[in-house]
Amino acid sequence: MKKILVSLLGATIIIGGAATYTFAHSNESFNVNDHHRFNYEEMKPYIQEMHPNWSSQEQREMFEFCH
Repeated sequence: MKKILVSLLGATIIIGGAATYTFAHSNESFNVNDHHRFNYEEMKPYIQEMHPNWSSQEQREMFEFCH
């Protein structure tokens, strides 16, 4: 019984690792600094809703710092 549990646990770890590796390499085209996913103008209404007391300049600076 112990051998079966250890085998299942090992197989789960190996399959999970392989899946993570495959997923990571399938997203090579994604770049964290890629601004083509969305831009400030698209996000502006959401930023204004979350930070209504900030000036436009402060909102843009926060967006550029975070994205």
